[in-house]
Amino acid sequence: MSKLSIFILGFSALLGQLVLLRELAALSAGNEFTIGILLAAWAVAAGVGGWVGDCIKEIRATQLALGVAPFLSLILFRFMKGALVLPGELIGPVKLFVFGAAFVFPTAFIAGLLFAFNIRRNRETYKIESLGSLVAGALFSFFFSWWVGPIGCALLIMALNFFVVDWRLVVIPVTLIAMPLESTTLGWMFQNVTAWATSPYGNLVVADGGSSFYENGRILFSREELVEETVHYAMAQRKAKKVLLISGGSPRPLEELAKYGVSIDWVVLDPKMLRLQETTFAGRVITSDGRRWIEKSGDYDVVILDIGDPATLGVNRFFTFEFFEAVKKKLNGGVLSLSLAASENYWSTETTEAQSSIYSTLKKVFLNVIVIPGDRTFFLASDSPLSYEIGKKLNDLGIRTEYVNDDYLKAKLSDERIQKAQAMLATVEPNADLRPTAFFSYLRHWLAQYETAALGGLLLLMVLFLLNANRIERGIFLIGLSGMAIEVVALLGIQISEGLMYGMMGLAFGMFMAGLVAGSEAKTRLQDALLGLGGVALLLCLLLLFRMPWFFFLVVIFGSGVLVGATYMCALRKGKGGKLYAWDLVGGAIGSFVVLFLPFGVTEVCAALVVLNLAASRL
Repeated sequence: MSKLSIFILGFSALLGQLVLLRELAALSAGNEFTIGILLAAWAVAAGVGGWVGDCIKEIRATQLALGVAPFLSLILFRFMKGALVLPGELIGPVKLFVFGAAFVFPTAFIAGLLFAFNIRRNRETYKIESLGSLVAGALFSFFFSWWVGPIGCALLIMALNFFVVDWRLVVIPVTLIAMPLESTTLGWMFQNVTAWATSPYGNLVVADGGSSFYENGRILFSREELVEETVHYAMAQRKAKKVLLISGGSPRPLEELAKYGVSIDWVVLDPKMLRLQETTFAGRVITSDGRRWIEKSGDYDVVILDIGDPATLGVNRFFTFEFFEAVKKKLNGGVLSLSLAASENYWSTETTEAQSSIYSTLKKVFLNVIVIPGDRTFFLASDSPLSYEIGKKLNDLGIRTEYVNDDYLKAKLSDERIQKAQAMLATVEPNADLRPTAFFSYLRHWLAQYETAALGGLLLLMVLFLLNANRIERGIFLIGLSGMAIEVVALLGIQISEGLMYGMMGLAFGMFMAGLVAGSEAKTRLQDALLGLGGVALLLCLLLLFRMPWFFFLVVIFGSGVLVGATYMCALRKGKGGKLYAWDLVGGAIGSFVVLFLPFGVTEVCAALVVLNLAASRL
């Protein structure tokens, strides 16, 4: 293969990986935990391809297959999703791994196979392929994720691979791109799709005739949702002049806030979400991350959070001690309002743990916290007195409501119901950025619902496989494990500190590939590389503790890539490239499962990686 073909191989593999991972994230409503599982599925498939790639001799058909694989996997996934997963169902980790492996296997396997074929003939393959991946990652973060849909990216991969085989075949993807494939295939997964968009934060879909808005398969809001409680519980507490609404994009609370004649700042993270709506709003719209905005904004009388539950790390950032502390500095005795999904008469263990975590965190920051139970439990927090006499206060303010009135609130706010809710709220460890206990309660509930022993069996199988490896192969395995674990934790660090994991994923993968390129020019002993990865893990731990900006995490990812690349090229002189590549990826697959240990604490996982690498360097 020519250098151009190898470059396109790297470009296609990473772009295909990013497109498929984002699409498959919809199986778990965008939960970051799934990224580790899906990366493991990709690594296993690519490792199998690398293992058998030493045997093939002709690759023209294989190059064509690489061009077709992401497109067909995408089409097949959208066609079958409705049959495989019921609407609103969140599948378990084992099922997720199996589905992920099935849909990424063709692309990952072929990419691994082509890499192994090329590394036998051109020792520069590692460097050239990594350069292609670097370009794909950068383009995805800064351009494709904003302006090119998943189908468009898959057709670009097809065009590039067809071009290097026979430029006349490019007419096929060019013809396909003229068809409305994106909206047609989304219609297989959602009812009555009226609009869609892609953004760095996820794939957006407007369905049900324009009433329901989805991101990564998770419903963000509906135009028909009831929002009076979201607004009036907080606004009734005092006469406000300036209000901050941080939301996922729903304009419904604005209609209720307009009744107060106050100045409103509406913060929405994703500008693409606003463009999908036809909303007229007289206040100030701010397209920014809510946490970054609160750090630089002026003071407010009321801050309302309308962003769902902390079931993902991205949302959990708005329910932590650090965020509540930042909000308190802007309130000057004002009110913070937020809510969590619950049940009128029964709280599950998951619900109790999550509610208790948020309640304990609010109590640690604010002098007064009141709880209003219902289908959603509302928490109001302030350093000033708070009152349950909401109906009376709304009447005094002259606010007319449809159902949040004296008759509704008389039963809702009975002493018995409030006392029962408060009795169920235990004093637990507060929810923090680096110890996201609320998120972990949702994660534990998710894991507990499904049989996860199969994952343990898979890990045991890989360990037994490892026992048959020679010293070099075991070393490459450990390097791959550590490199992937550091990359996954660094990505989660970006999500915890900035909420930018999905937007930065392409650039992060690209930085790792850039590290591989730089490392391929260096030479290092296995023991030195393991020692270096231990130092990188220690640096990552410090970045998390001191809450450094996202670009520092990219430096860590680059550094781990340098060490992995240098070790692989050194080992390549002593073993078969395809098999060593397979061992690297099998190690990466196990390293991806580092997410299983996150409930022990993010920094604790980093510390364990430090110890693991230091111990391995002594072997």
